[in-house]
Amino acid sequence: MIKTGAGFLQENNLCVRLSLMSELKKLDRSEVSITGEIPAEQFANYRPQAVKNIAEHIEIPGFRKGKVPENIIVQRIGEEKILYEMAELALKHLYPTLLAEHKIDPIGMPNISITKIAKGSPLGFAITVAVVPEVKLPDYKKIASEVAAEKEEVVEVSEKEVSEAIENIQKQTALQGTNNRQSTTDNKNTGMGSGGKVENLPEFNDEFVKKLGNYTDVADFKAKLKDHLMREKTDRVRSKKRMKIIDGILLGTEVVMPNIVVEGELDKMIAQFKGDVTQMGTRFEDYLKHTGKTEENIRKEFAPDAEKRSKIEFILHTIASQEKIVPSADEIEKEIAHILKHHKDADPVRARAYVINIMTNEKVLQFLESQK
Repeated sequence: MIKTGAGFLQENNLCVRLSLMSELKKLDRSEVSITGEIPAEQFANYRPQAVKNIAEHIEIPGFRKGKVPENIIVQRIGEEKILYEMAELALKHLYPTLLAEHKIDPIGMPNISITKIAKGSPLGFAITVAVVPEVKLPDYKKIASEVAAEKEEVVEVSEKEVSEAIENIQKQTALQGTNNRQSTTDNKNTGMGSGGKVENLPEFNDEFVKKLGNYTDVADFKAKLKDHLMREKTDRVRSKKRMKIIDGILLGTEVVMPNIVVEGELDKMIAQFKGDVTQMGTRFEDYLKHTGKTEENIRKEFAPDAEKRSKIEFILHTIASQEKIVPSADEIEKEIAHILKHHKDADPVRARAYVINIMTNEKVLQFLESQK
């Protein structure tokens, strides 16, 4: 048993001294359980505020709202509801103190249950909460340097790739123009030939490229297209190298992810997948019917990737902490301003958390790439 330190907690003019015995137990999947009791005399101190809270939300003929006597409230709603209101107040006050005393860094909301409750008796409780997992990293600098020392992949863009990209643009332009003029699905009228081949492609000339954007002529368009393709290839090669570093670190990392973290990542992946399906012009319900799957099937398929993504996030966070890697205040404010300018409905608090996380992860990856 671990005795928590006594202290005063105050809210809504309610001041209660907490001094209790509680026990901390480590569970699987980076969760902990805290069990204990609040002494009867301390639990009783919450009764006036509990009665007041209930009185403000109950209407009884003959009494003004908020002025109903306690005995009338007990007669109307019963003693049990007052006790549970007391318990909610007590545990709301108690929870932060328990976290501090047991040095717990929680993730998500706790699961709180009452194990014993009665008038004139101690309040028994049990709290289960996920905690930030301990991450034991391998020698990540060595792993990164070994990957960095590997032969660089040569990045080139051939004339054939440029020509294929141009042809794809011509096809997309032809189809878009046809769809804007008619909705028929007849191949002859939509510009589609036999076998789905797009016919009547627009001529690739100066006039065509000027309609695509800020291009002076065909030569200018080709040069900029080649630069764009080169950047795309370079980014893919860089992402591949980064992933090789991360996979190497992940292989040697010891960490147990809390279920709540993996489930949260799964929720994000499912939401993104639903959005992708919708963008393709198909309702998610129709997709499930066509594939014979359920959403639960998809969650099971995505679960390994969700666990991997969660681990990577904590690995990057741990390296950032150990190496003291943080984006500058100016970088953060500039990016937040950009987001809020282009997304008027964005929550500034969430935008800040998002920006700090993304920028910190990028700086960690740059740090790993720089290891020689």
